Amino acid sequence: MRGREQEILVDEILLAAGKTLNTDDLDLEKAKVKVNERKAIITNEFLQTTNPNIYAVGDVNDKPLRLETTAAREGTIAVLNAFKNANLKIDYNLVPYTIFTDPELTGIGFTEEKQIKELKVCACRVLELKFVPKARIIERTEGMVKMLINPQTKEITGVHILTPFASEIINPSHLVNKK
Repeated sequence: MRGREQEILVDEILLAAGKTLNTDDLDLEKAKVKVNERKAIITNEFLQTTNPNIYAVGDVNDKPLRLETTAAREGTIAVLNAFKNANLKIDYNLVPYTIFTDPELTGIGFTEEKQIKELKVCACRVLELKFVPKARIIERTEGMVKMLINPQTKEITGVHILTPFASEIINPSHLVNKK
């Protein structure tokens, strides 16, 4: 810790090194599609590339979240924009994510850090899984649910869950937000 050596004994180590973009062999220059310094395809708020007839979603574009649920939502929006001129945008706060470890980690909305930074206030609540009926039924009560609340509006602004079945609890919205 900060210049001091420390030894920790563990049974397992998880290393998540990130993803590397794979756009080199797509011949994007010929298609008049530009990439940024990381070789991510540059898209506008409607997921349209620098070639107005091509849209890019998922791991190849320059948007913030690189998760399966994000790519699925982006894909829906891109198709509607390309074929119906829907002019839809994605609100990344409304796209759930899951990290498939055991236990799983899933969430949607603000993190506590982001909410405090943007709203300057957070009423966070943590519920242990031993108080959740589904957890008791399947006898896996390890974990917790953290809810973030805006105390001024009483609105739930984020939910984050750590439990073996977290991905089953976060229910992605099937509706796409307009503008």
